[in-house]
Amino acid sequence: MINLDTGFMAPGEYSIEVKCKNGQTRSMSRVQKDGPTQALLGAYQKVRDDIYRSYIPANGERLPQNSGWKNIKVSWRPLSELAGQDGFYIFRLSEGRSSKEFDTQNLAWWDNIFLQRVAGDADAGRNKNGVVIGNELKPNTSYVHFTEITDSNAMGETNICIFQPHQTFVTAATVSQADSEAAAAR
Repeated sequence: MINLDTGFMAPGEYSIEVKCKNGQTRSMSRVQKDGPTQALLGAYQKVRDDIYRSYIPANGERLPQNSGWKNIKVSWRPLSELAGQDGFYIFRLSEGRSSKEFDTQNLAWWDNIFLQRVAGDADAGRNKNGVVIGNELKPNTSYVHFTEITDSNAMGETNICIFQPHQTFVTAATVSQADSEAAAAR
């Protein structure tokens, strides 16, 4: 991925060539398309605040007591609903109280739509409006997350990634008796 502070990569074909230690040379090319970038970005700019405000739990929200620490649902309104634009959604979660504490190298959970696509789900992440966090999270802990919107769920076909603003929630300090018994049985 290339983040350019001067704007987007110009449309066209890009190639990379690597010379291996054994003397072999390997190359790979891809085409950067401008159309998908402009369509996704244009739609997002119109409804950015609406998407941000649609998150449940809302930014900074403490989850209710006895709500459990596993299978927590985070939902939002996708571009397809708000602006009629398809997109692919990738959710990432780590411990932290702000975007500065978000640790890409130490995720508590993420929705890897690229791997799901390779495994055969051609629509992985398409117009997704939420996730259920399958990992058990820590009690009374702040978590920070963001949702990335892309134009493809195939790594080599992605033209743009929109990193939405980070949001946080705090897990419950206690769980119900049923949740405690289920956790003990695991």
